[in-house]
Amino acid sequence: MTFDEKLLHGEDLIQQDKYHEAFDVYCDLSYERPENKELLIKAQFLFNRMKEAYSDFEPQSANDFLFRGVARFYDRDIYGSHMDYDKAIELNPALDAAHYYKSINYREEGKNELAIKEVEKAIAKNPNCDYFDEVAENLFRLGRVQESRRTKPYYQRGESSCTKRLSKAFG
Repeated sequence: MTFDEKLLHGEDLIQQDKYHEAFDVYCDLSYERPENKELLIKAQFLFNRMKEAYSDFEPQSANDFLFRGVARFYDRDIYGSHMDYDKAIELNPALDAAHYYKSINYREEGKNELAIKEVEKAIAKNPNCDYFDEVAENLFRLGRVQESRRTKPYYQRGESSCTKRLSKAFG
């Protein structure tokens, strides 16, 4: 199935009140396009619907923990979010998205060095991902502008949005 077909399938499942199945579809979609914030918002909506329907809902799979972590992040429960990402990684060590979202937690906490290490783990697990801007963003926040410009993987990716911002800011 193409990305758009999966998206339509997920919407059909929502219309049928099959929230857990739709949640799984949106998990898969978010792995394909982790930069798409709308997918995260939809996954959070689905997670909340599942929680409302099952007041005693406890995540079972890595995907469940990943998206509960995202929901907790948006609820400003950073500690709970970290715990859920860790559990997702424990259940599925290949889950690069859990490292990526954990890096966002660290960035929001101002822990940019930890954010870089975490997103580098995501990249190591999925070298074809779109996480490279996240490393450049954290290097920029640490004032390591030249390093972010010289890092080979970012150059290989071409001019990223972060590199363009760096170029504007520092010539």
